[in-house]
Amino acid sequence: MPKIFYQQCIKFPYIIYSLISGFSFILAWPTSPFVPFIFISFIPILFLFDAIQASSKKRKGLRFLSYTYLALLIWNIGTTYWVYNSTAAGGIFAIVVNPLLMSIPFAFFYFVRKRTNERIGLISFIIFYLVFEYWHINWQLAWPWLTLGNAFAKSPILVQWYEYTGVFGGSLWILICNVLLYLTIKYTFSKNYLAYTICTIGIPIILSLVIYTTYKETGDEIEVVVVQPNLDPYNEKFSSSPKAVPYEVQFERMIHLSDQVRTPQTRFILWPETALPIDVNEDKVNTHPFVNYLINYTRKNNVSILTGIDSHRFVDALHKTATSRETSDHLYYYDSYNAAMLINPDSSVSIYHKSRMVPGVESLPYPEIFGFVSSSLGGIVQSIGSDTMARALKNNTNISVAPVICYESIFGEYVSEYVTNGANFIGIITNDGWWGNTQGHKQHFQYARLRAIEQRKSIARAANTGTSGFINQRGNVLQENAYWVQDALVQKIKINSIHTFYSKHGDFIGLLALILSPLLFIYSFFSKRHV
Repeated sequence: MPKIFYQQCIKFPYIIYSLISGFSFILAWPTSPFVPFIFISFIPILFLFDAIQASSKKRKGLRFLSYTYLALLIWNIGTTYWVYNSTAAGGIFAIVVNPLLMSIPFAFFYFVRKRTNERIGLISFIIFYLVFEYWHINWQLAWPWLTLGNAFAKSPILVQWYEYTGVFGGSLWILICNVLLYLTIKYTFSKNYLAYTICTIGIPIILSLVIYTTYKETGDEIEVVVVQPNLDPYNEKFSSSPKAVPYEVQFERMIHLSDQVRTPQTRFILWPETALPIDVNEDKVNTHPFVNYLINYTRKNNVSILTGIDSHRFVDALHKTATSRETSDHLYYYDSYNAAMLINPDSSVSIYHKSRMVPGVESLPYPEIFGFVSSSLGGIVQSIGSDTMARALKNNTNISVAPVICYESIFGEYVSEYVTNGANFIGIITNDGWWGNTQGHKQHFQYARLRAIEQRKSIARAANTGTSGFINQRGNVLQENAYWVQDALVQKIKINSIHTFYSKHGDFIGLLALILSPLLFIYSFFSKRHV
């Protein structure tokens, strides 16, 4: 009976494999409660390979990649359709081009599997997919939103060992489990494969539960406030908006919300990304009326404020950068920044410039190649300046916050750099209103829970609108507010100076796969063909 079951599985129309795989990924992805589907989502694609090889039709490789692309396209549409709300170009990339890129490891898998045996082929599938994820998080068109390990964002109790492996540990786990379940079904539910599968799924879960129940939050306790001003980024927030709210009114709203919950014990107040959207000259930052007001406010109330700002800095021709723009009088150049500014009770001001940009929106990837595209469209993509490192910002009592700005929060290894540079807790400032009331802002909030586990750092998250709240060192949500409300929350969180294994070593699993992949590819050239 089991053998018959497998034989029937490879007789389906090819499109069935694409549909089952694609919708399985959708069901598994945050914020869906059906995360176990992630352990079977690749199995239909592996069956697809067997089905195509068993057929007499030609162009088998093209058929395999076409139907695999369809499965990945369904996954992308079902989980990242909301990108289109903020940018049509970004939406098209995420929905159409991204699954094309995701098909690359399957092309390598097909090549190696055809030239070698089943065992080497399946190992290559795992390694090549990890290499793709590692590449996709480190190049200038980075879009790691669908990194497999992110699937557990809403179930952090299952992956407490991310403090050692990061999300790549989750990706490796998912890939191995899919392969073992595929082999279990293929080989008449073999007791050996079944035992391997049960152990491979169960042991990491048991280990995670043990870590979760025994882990004790470390560090001193401080009180933090997060503010959600709830300004529509399309219609209200900016001076060019149809129903623009005056910047003075926006500023007063955030002061009012802060004062509603702030206590004498509050040490930090977090305002969201571009909370001060009026352009600030960093060379004269203290003279800006809003900044000057906040300097007095922080001194009077003995509290530090971390706020997002739009800013710029002038440079001469000798010091211009690749992102510098020329002034209208042609005398100077300047860089624009999406920045975070920390203002302390001792009147000190420090600024960090966002460094992980949204491709096509905040940066033009590979300008030496695609520069002509922007030029031909009238400079539609204007890259903004960035810092060269993830700098933690320190208050007057030597407490350092990681000023993580929006998109940066999905880069686990980059967040580790803040911790390496002294961050005691993570402050995420973002504006998720661009995506509307969709899965986008919900997924973004859930992903922050993985950063908390990886670094064992508490997180305070301030969103313009979306989800603001607090997450503890085990990835538990302490508080969160609703979408599309003006609100402020106050919470006591733990701060510490510990460095986890992951914060020290980063995405070593992806790097190891990158090292192994060329060896495996070369080996396939010297192996006897065996399908």
